[in-house]
Order: sequence, then structure tokens, then C-alpha cells
Amino acid sequence: MKSGYFPLVLNFDQAVGGVSSSTVTIDTELKGNEDLVWEPVSKKNSHVSCVWVARPKYISSEPCFGKEYKVKVKIGNSPGIVSSRGCNFSASYEFVFTAHVHDTVEESSQEGIVSWTDGFDIWDAESKDLNALTTLDRSNAQMDSKWRQEAIAEEIDLFRELPDSKIGKLTLARLLMAKAMISDDAVKGVHYNEILELYKDLMALDSSHYQYYKDVHSVALLRKVTSSTEDLSGHLFRCRNMNNSAQSP
Repeated sequence: MKSGYFPLVLNFDQAVGGVSSSTVTIDTELKGNEDLVWEPVSKKNSHVSCVWVARPKYISSEPCFGKEYKVKVKIGNSPGIVSSRGCNFSASYEFVFTAHVHDTVEESSQEGIVSWTDGFDIWDAESKDLNALTTLDRSNAQMDSKWRQEAIAEEIDLFRELPDSKIGKLTLARLLMAKAMISDDAVKGVHYNEILELYKDLMALDSSHYQYYKDVHSVALLRKVTSSTEDLSGHLFRCRNMNNSAQSP
């Protein structure tokens, strides 16, 4: 039996609080997702954010599985979402997508994971709304502290020279993650690509810690996608007509 989760991200045009399983409901064939925990994505450990994420679970009993699950998300059916300015989220909206569940580690492509229903357009890569998302992984490190970057680069060179081993690959992946966090946007993707390959190798080398490597592989993939507006826009869709709100009974 295989299980896992996928990130479900909501992006508001201003910081809001009160996002929970009561204000955002999920209607899906995926069992055990009735009380999803929604977390704000914020560097300041704040309870308000423009971006909120939940992790719906999936379970499959088939060894080689590829199943589709319809997921309907309803926002604002119950009061409680409030902006940082004190305004209540009064309208209610809903959208539907199809999640294709498969073992992404064995796949050579990440395409086709989600299919959106009619009424959605791909988000424009030039949209200013993407700025908040693409800056989420930027470190607070002082960029003028050049010695930090040089020290990390030296450690990376040392671990590249080591023979292939689990501890060597794991340490190298962590060092590359640290370097990516303080690198210019233009080179972040190169570091993340290598990190993803290292964790794929580790999943094959060390099956006893497979789930851990898979989880950090997912985190690295999310950071890679959100580090570039061009990459991110290919994974985001927006309602073509947001006036089409879901009317409460």
C-alpha cells in the first residue's frame, strides 16, 4: 500500500487570517481529508498571509498505480476569513480540479499531475501577483557576507570529491540547498535540479529512509518551482471569471 500527500496552495491578493477546515472545505474521493490543517506561509511566524497551504493525503493499495481523484474546493462558505485590514471575506467561491496520483519519483516528467476544469486560464508569468510567491524562499542572510557563500562553496567542492555514499550525497544535497537559498535567481534552478537528482539517488540507495528522502525531494521541488515566475506560472491557474461565485443556499 502506498500513501503520500500533495500540496494544495491558496493565494489571496492580500494577507488574510482565519483559513481553516471550516472556512475552506474540500469535497473529494480522497478519504481522511475532512479536517485539513491550513498553514500560513510567512517568514514572520504570523497568523496572516497571502499564501496558505494544506496537504491532502492519498492512499493506494495497487503496486503500480495511476488514479484520478476529483477535488472540489469551496472557499468562504462559512464566515471567518478576515484580511489583515479587518475586512471580512464575504463572497464564496469554488473550483474543481483532478489530481493524478502516481509515483512521481519514477516519472521522468512532472507534467499532467493536475487537470483543471473549464473556466481556468494559465497564470501570466509577468503578473505582479506572482512576486509574493517567488520571494518566499529568499533567505534573510546578509548578501554582503561573502565569506558565507565562499565557505559553503568550499564544502560543496570537498563533498563532490568524496566517493559515492549515502552520507556524502545527503550532506551535498543540504549544502546545495543552503547555497540555493543565498544565490541569485538566475542560478537557483541549477542547484535545485542537482538537489532533486541527489535525493532520487538516496531513495534508491537507502530504502529504509525512503519516505524521508521523498518528503525533502518534494520540498526541494516546491522551492524550485516557486523560485522562478516562469516556472511557477506553468503550475498556476486562475478563474477566467471570478464573478462566478458559488451562491450559498
